[in-house]
Amino acid sequence: MSDTNKLNGGQVIIDYLIKEKVPYVFGLCGHGNIGLIDAMHERQDDIGTISVHHESVAGFMADVYYRVSGQPTATFTSCGPGSANLPISLGNAFFDSVPFLAITGNVPTSQFNGGAFQETYR
Repeated sequence: MSDTNKLNGGQVIIDYLIKEKVPYVFGLCGHGNIGLIDAMHERQDDIGTISVHHESVAGFMADVYYRVSGQPTATFTSCGPGSANLPISLGNAFFDSVPFLAITGNVPTSQFNGGAFQETYR
């Protein structure tokens, strides 16, 4: 586990996933989730990271992994279009009561509602 006095947000998330024995995180790297990617790299011996070519694939992989193994997993996407590509797979899992955690990135808080690159209004 990382030094709890000096954790950033990505490290907190990855430490929690490891504590909960999440075996894999599926997703796509982007500028909105670099901190999370760095934290996954730091803990690569403790949790598997599987990179995909499209965000919806990450969601379907998390869904199927649970159906086969009974273990929930997590997904990660970047901001804007990245997170907008996840809802179909998320909805599919939801309607079949399949658990997984969807972690989405965003632009820096100082850029909210300012038309930042790939910002999605929430």
